[in-house]
Amino acid sequence: MVGQTCFVPPPPPFCMHVVSIWYIKRSSFVNFFWKKFKNIMTENKPRRKLAAILAADVVGFSRMMGENEDRTLKNLKACRTITDESITSNHGRIFGSAGDSIIAEFGSPVDAVIAATDFQKNIKLRNSK
Repeated sequence: MVGQTCFVPPPPPFCMHVVSIWYIKRSSFVNFFWKKFKNIMTENKPRRKLAAILAADVVGFSRMMGENEDRTLKNLKACRTITDESITSNHGRIFGSAGDSIIAEFGSPVDAVIAATDFQKNIKLRNSK
């Protein structure tokens, strides 16, 4: 697995922080199941796919929840709308989310970086209003 970590300084007061963007070969997962179920599968060899994985979370989420839970959840919902739109419009697929974090898969690392910069720019614009 080959990874590239991308740290972007967060603008206050509420932002999604891109933790990392990974570009991986998903063959190891497929190979595991290929070995277990090769008699069931009809293909001669496993299908391999490259994927860029974007992981992001909210900077200072726990602190903000402690200060004002209602406002923080309202802001999180608004910001998730922005991030989800940026991810899907840049050919990404959200496959994991827990609390303030989000994990998305892209077919291209360029699409992942464009989506990350796009939603950070849009959240910064939202914060300035």
